[in-house]
Amino acid sequence: MSVENNPINYLRSKLEKPSDVLSNEKTKEVLSRLSTSLGKIEYKDDDTVEISNENFKLSFSYSSLNKYSSFKNSKDCEQLNRKDKELLQNILYEPRHFRKLENLTLQTGDSLLELKKLYPENFEVFFSPDSFIKSYLLKKYPEKHISVDEPSFLGFAQDGKYKIVTLDGDMSRLGNLLTILHEIGHFISHDDPEYRKNKEQQNKNTEEWLAAKLKDERDAHAFMLKKIKPFLKPLGIKFEDVEYFIHNIALKWHSDNIRDVITFPRTPGNADF
Repeated sequence: MSVENNPINYLRSKLEKPSDVLSNEKTKEVLSRLSTSLGKIEYKDDDTVEISNENFKLSFSYSSLNKYSSFKNSKDCEQLNRKDKELLQNILYEPRHFRKLENLTLQTGDSLLELKKLYPENFEVFFSPDSFIKSYLLKKYPEKHISVDEPSFLGFAQDGKYKIVTLDGDMSRLGNLLTILHEIGHFISHDDPEYRKNKEQQNKNTEEWLAAKLKDERDAHAFMLKKIKPFLKPLGIKFEDVEYFIHNIALKWHSDNIRDVITFPRTPGNADF
């Protein structure tokens, strides 16, 4: 179905149904399983980590963020939007809490995933092994009622000259790998000149822009799922958990936000809008 020719029909057919799944027990169980680390890691300033068993081998290397501390005062940082700039500056003001992911490979049987080969130009991944981002958000936004013990994997991305992904928690959690792959999917599509041209021409919160935004999210999830699917069973992860996360957590969140800013025509059989 074409987004450009009929954005309303695209939204009608692709928006996730309204529900209260974000607060139910199944959601917490799924997030808990996807937030579980594959191994116990003692993080240093720089190191290479290997976790393996008879089913898979995970290897990743990381380095200290101290050498990036000057970025917070550079022109590149000024290009970020206010929210991401604030978060990134807090990260770089607290470099001891963060590491730069240099590369990550996941191997099982005949399947090999090497993140570095998927990276777009000027792509960087930072992560906080001690979950500093969650602690920061708890202090910054106490009204959000975020529980420090609630299972989750937090991350944010900035698409500009530098494509930056920042993650919270242990890098061996599948949720963090899913987030990186999802963001790579975004950046690959965003590098398409036609995408950038259409994005610049569209006004935010119009039907066309919202439909294109939803399609962009769905395409990024499809990219992520295609890359991670061969590894789910060896990692002991249920396909149903990842599918539930995509549709009932991630895409549901975007669907709810879209419903907040657009009024759908009342037509028979579409009262759920």
